[in-house]
Amino acid sequence: MAGKANFTPEEWARVVASPMVAGMAITAADPSGLWGLLKEAMASGWSLLDAKQSASANPLAKAVAEDITTPETRSAARDRLQAQFKGAQIGDIKHKAVEELRAVAALVDAKAPEDAAGFKGWLQEVARKAAEAGNEGGFMGFGGVAVSDAEKATLAEISSALGAGSSPRPDRPSTASPRRRPTPSAPRRHGKSASREEGNRSALTQLESLRTMERAMAAKQKTLDDLFFHTLKDIYYAERKILKNLPRMAKATESGELRQAFETHREETQGQIERIEQVFEMLGKRASGKTCEAINGILEEGESVMEDFGESEAADAAILAAAQAVEHYEIVRYGTLKTWAQELGMQDAVRLIDQNLQEEKKTDQLLTQLAEARVNKKAA
Repeated sequence: MAGKANFTPEEWARVVASPMVAGMAITAADPSGLWGLLKEAMASGWSLLDAKQSASANPLAKAVAEDITTPETRSAARDRLQAQFKGAQIGDIKHKAVEELRAVAALVDAKAPEDAAGFKGWLQEVARKAAEAGNEGGFMGFGGVAVSDAEKATLAEISSALGAGSSPRPDRPSTASPRRRPTPSAPRRHGKSASREEGNRSALTQLESLRTMERAMAAKQKTLDDLFFHTLKDIYYAERKILKNLPRMAKATESGELRQAFETHREETQGQIERIEQVFEMLGKRASGKTCEAINGILEEGESVMEDFGESEAADAAILAAAQAVEHYEIVRYGTLKTWAQELGMQDAVRLIDQNLQEEKKTDQLLTQLAEARVNKKAA
């Protein structure tokens, strides 16, 4: 009987990862979101548990299912998958998975010939159950088709790669529903709760790998539109935070000119927020902010400096410097958003963003003039 001893550590990690690779090939063929990932992961997890508990299971499949429950083996398999699929384009993930199964088939043919055919047939079954785990094109698991055309084609590719003969018919009813715990062929030594725990652990191992793939796919699918929207939320949060902070800065300063500059800019900031909200409307999105750690850090540092120099002759210079740090951040953000809006052909948004940008530049210039003319001299 073949097992871990037939392979080198690197080879064994590859064999152990193969059922997860089979599931990834199906998921990449027709991605169906996190809910689809969960159902496919659970199907693969129960396949592993069934192989471990069934007396008639293929010996090599049984050895894989038993060893993958150990933390060391799970970690090695997961690390291998992450390294193998890191940075892969969406269209490449399925191809890479199928080619990996082809390589595993050759490996078990060479190292475990007596159990190779059964093991490859088991990998086909893992893929089939993953494909049948959820309806494609339906809603909340209802409607749609049991196995999509893309998944059927992938099952055929997996069959060819494994050299295991004809593919199991993907549109025939599954003999064991992946949503139910499989009935074992041998008595379970640890009881129902232990079996459920093992099945869930196997499913979670598969799900971790599939989530890694989904994150990679999601990253590849994001565009400049997404980045523009993300940064718009960033500056919206920042402007609202600044609006609350300006009265404190105005109150803290001794210079009448500097106080007036802050009060004027507070009115401008309110108008800038309204323009940002108009851009959100153009995008068909609800105006909402995203926590901006950069502006939080700039404001916190400014408050700290103001506290340190609050009773000194340099107090106004410290307040002005903190204000200019904020202005420089806003100028950079608006400049970037304007460039992206131009690239995206959003001319109305370009106009609104540019108004904000010009006001920030004007305020920065005014602060520089005040610093050079009076504030810095008083602090010297």
